[in-house]
Amino acid sequence: IAAREADIVNVISDAGRAGTILPSEVAKLTDEAFRRKLDFVRAEAKAAGRDPGALTLSAAIFIPMLADTPEAARDFATGLGGFFGLPEAEVRRMPMVLIGTAEECAAELRRRAAEWGVTHYILSGYGKPAAAERIAREVLTRV
Repeated sequence: IAAREADIVNVISDAGRAGTILPSEVAKLTDEAFRRKLDFVRAEAKAAGRDPGALTLSAAIFIPMLADTPEAARDFATGLGGFFGLPEAEVRRMPMVLIGTAEECAAELRRRAAEWGVTHYILSGYGKPAAAERIAREVLTRV
């Protein structure tokens, strides 16, 4: 329906049964799995007679971590990888996370735009507006 009707399509993982977020389900939304979801949306748009390139593709970033050093970012991604059962490099490419220094995060958002076509994000700040403001100020100005 979204591919047929919407102007912006937000693609997320299946998080588990209603009202829950299961890490095992979130961990399934890797770079590769996300690309498959995007391909599905584009194919459905085309099947509905729409130009898939006219859709604005969106993703939700539920785990933003703006680090002061590359080492701190790597440590955080490694720890999160242990939680998800994924290597650090794969965690950093997951659409639901954004981990790194300001420049690393900006580079990752540029990669996502170039490789995925995603240009719109919903950023979860978990009630911490200062963190979202810092990402806006330090990261988004570099994209």
